[in-house]
Amino acid sequence: MEKTVSIVVIIIALVASVYLISIIFSPKVVTPEKEPISVAQLLENPFYEEVRIYGEVSLLGELYCHCFELNSGGEKLTVWYGTMVEEDGRERQPVSIEDVENGQKIIVSGQLRKPSGQKLINNFWASKIEID
Repeated sequence: MEKTVSIVVIIIALVASVYLISIIFSPKVVTPEKEPISVAQLLENPFYEEVRIYGEVSLLGELYCHCFELNSGGEKLTVWYGTMVEEDGRERQPVSIEDVENGQKIIVSGQLRKPSGQKLINNFWASKIEID
């Protein structure tokens, strides 16, 4: 009986050790809540939850979509402000671009989309656009 208890204690200690080591040495994902990050920072460490990014607007009104390019840190993303349809068919609310112009610096809140199937990479769905 004493031998069985010792084995159980050793197994629990090993499992706890592995768990703690995985927490300590796992890569840290930056999830900025207040400060926006550059497009390059987001693409270097992709984060697929709500995040704020900053950059310069280009190709607004020049693409055949409700989208534009956002450039910062030497990288670019396609930011969608309309026609954002989830896999289950739900459409996200469009975001106003009323005062947004090419060459303008802005901050965009939203989500980097995971590439899958026919979805293109570097697509970002906006939930809010602020003029910097």
